[in-house]
Amino acid sequence: MASLRRAGEFTDLNFCGTGEQAGSRPWLRPADLLVLLISTVLLVGSLIVWARIPGGRWMMAADVLLIALVLALRPGAVPTSSNLCWLRDLYIAPVIYLFYGQACLIARALHQGRTFDTLLVDADRWIFGVDPTRWLANYTSPFVTEVLQLAYASFYVLFLLVTWDLLRSGKRKQFEVFSFGVVYGFGLSYLGYWLLPSVGPRFVLHRFSSLDSELPGLVLTPYLRAFVNWGGSIAPGASDQAAMAQAYPDVFPSGHTMMTLALIFWSFKFSSRVRWLIFGAGSLLIASTVYLRYHYVIDLLAGAGLACFCLASHTRLYDLVKGQLTRASRKQEMSA
Repeated sequence: MASLRRAGEFTDLNFCGTGEQAGSRPWLRPADLLVLLISTVLLVGSLIVWARIPGGRWMMAADVLLIALVLALRPGAVPTSSNLCWLRDLYIAPVIYLFYGQACLIARALHQGRTFDTLLVDADRWIFGVDPTRWLANYTSPFVTEVLQLAYASFYVLFLLVTWDLLRSGKRKQFEVFSFGVVYGFGLSYLGYWLLPSVGPRFVLHRFSSLDSELPGLVLTPYLRAFVNWGGSIAPGASDQAAMAQAYPDVFPSGHTMMTLALIFWSFKFSSRVRWLIFGAGSLLIASTVYLRYHYVIDLLAGAGLACFCLASHTRLYDLVKGQLTRASRKQEMSA
């Protein structure tokens, strides 16, 4: 719509900054509204399958508390001089991981533990004629493994770096668009888990318990690998069968690929000072997903396609949501 300005051009986004004057400020930011929407969807999903989810009641309680927190921290409810204003900026980081775990548990419960790895293996074999992770096993080295494991483990750190840079540079308008895109992108990737829950080649094509011996690093690899396993709900020392049952079905699409490509795009679009670091580390991270046996190549292709969709749609969606929130705020002020 002509009356809506392009994303990043609004002048009323400096909620925690200098408090510049602007027109009607929406009572929620677009990213906040998206968090509320995803929380509600996950809450409903958990209600449907709560009996098959370990700790399902606690997760639903967490969703309700999160909704209350977002509403409590909304613009206008917290003074711009308050330290809680920074919490409003940064709460999305832990929330993304909360969403991730809950989406994976719902996916497992919806399909009653069934995975669709066979379809993904067949897709890779149809495209390449081989299993890419098995083929790459002939070209590994401890140094390469160490570097790529470091890159893979840096996934969330890269997002925090861009967040820190945008806020420290005073690019609050760009940060608002960025934070909306991050929530939107991760939310899209989690939908794939519900459609085709899969656990990946490290379980299906390789022996999980042999990873440290078949794909050794130098110093940090075993610790970083254990950290990644912990983040994916795999208990230390779990057997191959137990680890496969515990693992989050988070393979398709590759959220690491999708969101890293989006992050690289945003870091250059917003002229982040760490954009070349993001590009280098992100490129290694994408390569690591197959090399380290976390993903099939078809996962990466799906993730890249979803990244294109996210980047093509998130700006217009941001504009639409922002415009609706602003108009709703003006109507509320006029009726007050």
